[in-house]
Amino acid sequence: MALTFRARLTVWYVSATGILLALTAAGLVFALGRIAQRRFDTALWMLGAAEAENAAASLNRRGIDRPDAETVSNTRYREILGYERGPLEKYVTIVDDAGRVADMTDNLASPLPADPRLVARCLAGETIYQTVEVKGVGRVRVVYMPVRGLSVPHPFVVIVGLPESFVAGEMWRFNLLVVLAVVTLLLLTGASAMLLAERAIRPLERVATAAEMIGALNLQERLPEPHTRDHIGRLVGVFNRMLARLEVSFAAQRRFTSRAAHELRTPLTILKGEAQVALRQRRTVKEYEDLLRSSLEETDKLIQIIDDLLLLARYEGGESDIPRERVGLHEVVRKVAEDLRPLAEKRGIDLGVETEELFVEGDASAVERLVCKLLENAVFYTPRGGRVRARVVREGRRARVSVSDTGIGIPAEDLPHLFERFHRSAAAREMRPEGAGIGLSMAAVIARLHGAEIEVESEPGAGARFTVNFPLPESDAR
Repeated sequence: MALTFRARLTVWYVSATGILLALTAAGLVFALGRIAQRRFDTALWMLGAAEAENAAASLNRRGIDRPDAETVSNTRYREILGYERGPLEKYVTIVDDAGRVADMTDNLASPLPADPRLVARCLAGETIYQTVEVKGVGRVRVVYMPVRGLSVPHPFVVIVGLPESFVAGEMWRFNLLVVLAVVTLLLLTGASAMLLAERAIRPLERVATAAEMIGALNLQERLPEPHTRDHIGRLVGVFNRMLARLEVSFAAQRRFTSRAAHELRTPLTILKGEAQVALRQRRTVKEYEDLLRSSLEETDKLIQIIDDLLLLARYEGGESDIPRERVGLHEVVRKVAEDLRPLAEKRGIDLGVETEELFVEGDASAVERLVCKLLENAVFYTPRGGRVRARVVREGRRARVSVSDTGIGIPAEDLPHLFERFHRSAAAREMRPEGAGIGLSMAAVIARLHGAEIEVESEPGAGARFTVNFPLPESDAR
């Protein structure tokens, strides 16, 4: 069964805290054990030094030069002080320079284990600590204390031991307290982690609930801003900005659908009307031919609109794999100008071309379509007697294609929407009612696919200038 995010967050938090607590507790226990061991050894050294001093004093007092069976003082502290049970008891064994046990305390059934190697090192003046197992007593921490000097002709070793159970018991209780503290802290951490996870997820749940209520019909709604500079606030801000972009995109899509339906409806309505007129009464062959020619013109317009829409949909859908060939801009501009010259002459427009020999990389037919849209618009929206000029020049590392006219111009309020599909100004609709309004949209898409930029300069009533800046190939850019 998969855990919820709240449960995973709690488990992660408790696990991380548990690991940190375990490491801290282990370090604390280790450090305290080392401290206790050093303190225990220090106390043992002081006790050993006192026993060594008493043993040397006993030899001097009795005028002997070697330890004997009466060297160790068997003072019974419990009996003297009246304690039936004391906290600990000391154990003493004396080893002479020959390695023999000379004396030991009465509370030992057998001497404390004496390692000959350690005895030899101690006789040389070294103080040594060791933990040994003593029958009837258990584990005992012992210290080898050397007794030597001018007053001691024959050096000997005093071995003094204390039971480890004294310190071990305290350490065991301390370890138990540490374990209980860690378990308690983990339980408290788990409870606090659940509360923190609940508080952390509550804003996300509010965001999710609000997001579920937003659909295509109410994209103007926004998530409530938390007014905090944390990750939740950033998430809500990003989501609201995404909703704003979606609102703009959906609005543009609705406008596109409405305008596309209108543009497609016009030629279809004309075709239907002409068919109805043709069927109303019998007509001459010439009349039928005229109706068919008119229908064919409307069909061509309809096919052109559909082809343009399909091309726009393909390119705007992310397709960018266009042919890459060497295209002569000067040749394309001259060809398009020659194709449009009859139309320009019919409308009384002076169409001129100035070109340099420049090449770009791209799709020749798409570049030709771009130039055709710009020149065609310039011819259609320039009144009789006007002038249209197409130029191809090099500027730095770019090839510039500019189309200028002395036509009706573009109002300032229409410039931001100029390359939107089906957008047409009122003056453009009045001068050319049959236009579809997707030519500049297609020009912008083609330019973008070729890494080019379109610039527009216009003054209403004085004409417009469209400039397309193509990047030159590396071989021509130098």
